Formats: sequence, structure tokens, C-alpha cells
Amino acid sequence: MLHLGKRPWRPYAALSAALVSLAVVLSVSGSAGAVSQASAPPRAAAVAPRASLIAPAGELATTSGIRGVTSTGDLVTGSFKPLTTRVNAAGRLVVRGTLNMLVHSATPVRTSTVASLPVKSVKSLGTPTAAAGTAVAAAVPAACNILNLVLGPLHLNLLGLVIDLNQVILNITAQPGDGNLLGNLLCAVAGLLDGTPLSGLLGQISTLLNSILAILNQ
Repeated sequence: MLHLGKRPWRPYAALSAALVSLAVVLSVSGSAGAVSQASAPPRAAAVAPRASLIAPAGELATTSGIRGVTSTGDLVTGSFKPLTTRVNAAGRLVVRGTLNMLVHSATPVRTSTVASLPVKSVKSLGTPTAAAGTAVAAAVPAACNILNLVLGPLHLNLLGLVIDLNQVILNITAQPGDGNLLGNLLCAVAGLLDGTPLSGLLGQISTLLNSILAILNQ
């Protein structure tokens, strides 16, 4: 556990604070930007649960995919594991993480490196991911998509192996349901994000992502 001075850092508490802050900003932003506030349904404010009640196991997941090419024309695929995020001096959201790559050459090469990728776009996706019309889907609440991030591009030179990544996709999903307080809370925030411009909320999104990643990577 990371210690700051004499007080232990609690990622659950940090996440709860970040969610409340983001929910308030999103609610205000959504109200100001609405074309017809009278016809728009009211948005429920996110309520942070006690940190001790949050159980992250199975409630959060990230998936990612990368696609690129080497300087010799070989296809590169793999995955990206996010570690931290920040807003850089130029005002852009940047995600730092580990790239795990497979070079599809005559002799396949596996390699990995830590890199920082700029975020090209951030989207809130509130559509459930589970298939409808099945008994399983009816019994188990569908996972909700919290954020979809498109990262890159990125130019790498790994000991002479030159790789250009033209697409890195990162999705963060949460699983709601009985006892899944973290999943339920994040799915509620995903609803607040719907239709809200995110360009002015990079600081809050970065804080939220760092809190989520701290839980996923602990």
C-alpha cells in the first residue's frame, strides 16, 4: 500500500471522491448545455458509498487492442495495459501503460515497452454489452461501458525495431448487480456522461481513471 506521509492512500476513498466531483460537474454541465431542460429527464446524482463497502472483484474490467506496422511492413498486434493518466502541459489527456506487442514477421517477435499515448477521443457508452433475449441476460445485469478511449498514434524505436501504432483502443466496463456497489456506482456515472461534452472535463476524467486503475492494478 502506498503511503503519503503518515496517512495510507485508499484508492476506494479516492474513487468515491472523484465520482462525486465528476457527477456534480457533469450535472451542472448537462444542465447548462441542454437545448430544452423542461423536456429532459432529471439526472440522478451519484452517491459515493462507504469505502469499506466497495468490493472490486469482478466488477471492473479493461480491454484494449493495438494495431500497427513495422518499418519493413510487418503487421503488429497486441494489447495495452493502462497504468496512470494525466493532463500534460499542452492540455491533452495522456495515458501511460505497458504495450505488449506481437510482430507478425517471418520469425514472430514478442516485445513490450512502457509508453505514454495521447488520448485522441473519449466517449461515454451507456449501452449494455450483454446480449438481449436470453435467460442469462435476463438473470444477470448487463455490463455497462464506462468509457471508450482512442489512443495514439505512436512512433516507437525499440533497439532498431521501428513500429508505428496507428490505433490503440481502450474500453473500461463495469458489472452492476446485487452487492456490486462499485459496478453500480460506475454504471450510474456512465448515465451521467451520456450526451455530455467531455472536452472541458479532462482533469476530472483523469482523476476518475487514476482511481479506477489503482483498483485494477493493485
